[in-house]
Amino acid sequence: MAYKDYNLTISDLLERDAMVFPTKEAVVVGDRRYSYFDLNEEANRMAAGLLKMGVNRDDKVAIWMHNLYEWVVAWFAVAKIGAVVVPMDTWYKPSEAEYILGHSESICVITSEETEGIDFISMIDAVSPRLPNVEHVIVVGRVPRARKDLTPYQSLLQWGRGWKDSMSFQEAIRVKGVDDVAFILYTSGTTGKPKGAMLTHRNITSNAIEVDLVLRITRDDRILIPVPFSHAFGSILGITLAAVNAATMVPTIGFDPEEALRLIDREGITICHGVPTMFIRMLNVLEHREYSTETLRTGIVAGAPCPREVMEDVMGRMGCNLSNAYGETEAGPIITANRLDDPLEKRLTTVGRPLPGLEAHIVDDDNRFVEQGEVGEIVARGVNIMK
Repeated sequence: MAYKDYNLTISDLLERDAMVFPTKEAVVVGDRRYSYFDLNEEANRMAAGLLKMGVNRDDKVAIWMHNLYEWVVAWFAVAKIGAVVVPMDTWYKPSEAEYILGHSESICVITSEETEGIDFISMIDAVSPRLPNVEHVIVVGRVPRARKDLTPYQSLLQWGRGWKDSMSFQEAIRVKGVDDVAFILYTSGTTGKPKGAMLTHRNITSNAIEVDLVLRITRDDRILIPVPFSHAFGSILGITLAAVNAATMVPTIGFDPEEALRLIDREGITICHGVPTMFIRMLNVLEHREYSTETLRTGIVAGAPCPREVMEDVMGRMGCNLSNAYGETEAGPIITANRLDDPLEKRLTTVGRPLPGLEAHIVDDDNRFVEQGEVGEIVARGVNIMK
């Protein structure tokens, strides 16, 4: 399990893993398997390439693509040079993308060729005339030869291949700090336009460390990540959580319950995160198809209330001792979670206790604590709360 060191940046986690466990499997995508050494090397090359392109400390870099391996690389590469990730949901329409890119003042977009029927490049073309701040578009996959305005991802890696001898790269990785903003995650809130929650390296790594301790993760764990990297559930409780202990990430593009079960069976998945609907759909598949879930140990269920009968079925039929958790984007994201040794009744009917080092209360309109059983508003403070 993790050491409680809140003075680590996102990229510190990866660099430590690559040094201590270089051959450990970091990411599995289809038939491709990448070690922590591979991941760190590619992140260094990407980071150095971004610097050569003109992306610097505090610049905003949007990522608009599915749960690809390159998303994981970008998560760490952007962090290495002190720039800021702005994630974008793959289901955004052009108007939504325009708002996020403009409001965040992103100067660079990392996207992909058409995937799952979504043509990201065409949507960027449609809004770019109104986004003078966007200077660079990097594309994973095929780039039309005539499009000299687009930078192929592989070209970016070539530019950064000399990262070891790059003075600008060495300087950039030295000056970033744990209280620098690393992530601006847009959340709809309750009124008006989406608002950008500014999360620091410390906000993110501290939350991942605390959740790691709740789930008792070791480097032998293999984490299925069917939730989008564009949400804190995927990027913080998936990518970053795995890096806390050099566990293995197995991301999926979208969610198909049969594919998820196939991966659990084939890859020996021990941890599976998801919203309640995902677990319900996997349980439905198991009604008529046989997949082994004997390696499953635990995972986080969050994002919506999880019915008691679903928790019971996942624990009983899938053997997965879920932690029911509650959080929000602004909290980086987890506020409360069940511990795996909590009494069963508590785990079935509550979302647990606040994470260590985090204070949470339920208050009325005058900010006074309410009595048990009364309705109020949840308030929280701690090292993981947004800047």
